[in-house]
Amino acid sequence: MDIKKEAPLDQLNSKNELFEENPCVDVSKRLTYSQNLSDGEMNVIRPDFTYSAMLTDPDEGTFLELLTSSPNDHSSLLTYAEYLRDKDKMRSAFLRLEYLLAGKENLGGLNLEQQIRYRELLNLLDPFENWLQLVRRNNRLMNCPQSLQQPFHVRFEFRCPNLWETLTPTEENGVRHCEDCQRTVHYCDTVELVELHAKMGDCIAVPARVTATVHEELTQYTAGRPDVHQLWERKLFGG
Repeated sequence: MDIKKEAPLDQLNSKNELFEENPCVDVSKRLTYSQNLSDGEMNVIRPDFTYSAMLTDPDEGTFLELLTSSPNDHSSLLTYAEYLRDKDKMRSAFLRLEYLLAGKENLGGLNLEQQIRYRELLNLLDPFENWLQLVRRNNRLMNCPQSLQQPFHVRFEFRCPNLWETLTPTEENGVRHCEDCQRTVHYCDTVELVELHAKMGDCIAVPARVTATVHEELTQYTAGRPDVHQLWERKLFGG
């Protein structure tokens, strides 16, 4: 497979690349697109190209394997996006935004337009839930103050409805601001940082690779499909 050179960062901020509205998609229908779709809309979300087809495709499968095996290498998102540029504009745009918004650093100067577009694409790509789980770099926000009156073990397990990718950037890398709760959120890229900030009662964003590490540790002797966040909460707080 011939992987094209990564697009320069300044090109990632181009409206043509990130915010081009596809004429086949009415964004106002993003939550109900599975009903009464036109032929054009069906082609845009490509429901025939299933998750299993992506995994077995010689090109897509290579990219997905790379993202899974090298979760710290965010640059793979760009090469994957470049590959999809003419094949699937929606997923290509999402991958570019994932690269810009999902990390600890504030790349390219985050702005509200990018964050709004990210949420739109996330909703539109809901049919590709399994694909999103592989390409998204973050797991969830935890210790949300929406459950502030609850014990620590309940707060830790509570799933915040917000996303790290759409929080307000600050001047400090790894720290963003939640406008809903008016609280600082810390990006915790190690298990130790997650557990330290959780015990301090801080709001935290947890990368998917960190959750995967804890999942492997806590479920290796557990049958079935246990909830890793519940097991993690019990480890920290004995809940």
